[in-house]
Amino acid sequence: RFGIEFKPFSITTALVIFANNVFKSLLSIVLGVTVVVPLLMLYVNGYIIGLLFRALPLWRVLIGILPHGILELPAFIASTALGLNIGFTLIAKLALKRDYSIRREYRYALGKFKVIAVLLFIAAFIETYVTPLVVPYTSS
Repeated sequence: RFGIEFKPFSITTALVIFANNVFKSLLSIVLGVTVVVPLLMLYVNGYIIGLLFRALPLWRVLIGILPHGILELPAFIASTALGLNIGFTLIAKLALKRDYSIRREYRYALGKFKVIAVLLFIAAFIETYVTPLVVPYTSS
């Protein structure tokens, strides 16, 4: 993540996590016309979570993910859905020769992105300031 050392309880860490998540969410929306990119990004996130579940006990993964994931994961899913909506609108426009507006779908998605960004902002601070407090309890 941008070559920065991550330290818990650091404003820099929270802002870098936020910037990284905003970038990924926007990428999923903007490249939604490809249909593949949003699905691939959702798949990669799911795969990483799956690796954690495979390597660690369920309760340890949940304690490490839930504090910030309760906001972050729905935000990523919403970004994927908005991106896919753009892609499927383009497919419908081309295949059905209908007068669908891709520009309108982008405006709609970017309007909804404001809520996603707020969720990601809160999640980044929870990940930086709350998650490090609860994760040590999983090592016993």
